[in-house]
Amino acid sequence: MTDRQYVSYLNGSTNGTATSSSIPIAAAASATLDVVASLDNLIVTPDVDDPTTIVAEGQIDSHTSSLLAQALADQPEDAEVALVLGGVTFVDSSGLRAIVRAHKRQTAAGGGLALVDPSEAVARLLDITGLRSELTVRVSGD
Repeated sequence: MTDRQYVSYLNGSTNGTATSSSIPIAAAASATLDVVASLDNLIVTPDVDDPTTIVAEGQIDSHTSSLLAQALADQPEDAEVALVLGGVTFVDSSGLRAIVRAHKRQTAAGGGLALVDPSEAVARLLDITGLRSELTVRVSGD
């Protein structure tokens, strides 16, 4: 895993539709993008001290969940990955799907995925869906 930060963006087209993609932020600096759903919506950054720790901040929704999914997919499958969610202000079903898929992939290969310090919005969604008991959730100070 290299030290990468991803940016999510929307590609507009002439017929008025848009598609969502994600690329490393270094590439985004030199790319021509129509509309950046950018750093204001979601930042996903590997921790510089521990590349198996990913910090997510912002909104995880249908436009940005691919960004999170890609960052998680870049992790070695047998690694113990920590996903820090304290800065996430919103998550929808597509974000949950990315997390559950990564959890299944990691555990099937002998690794794991821990959700660390989930924000109130994330914690509430985990409780409502019953996923808190299915996923590993760690809160600092516990």
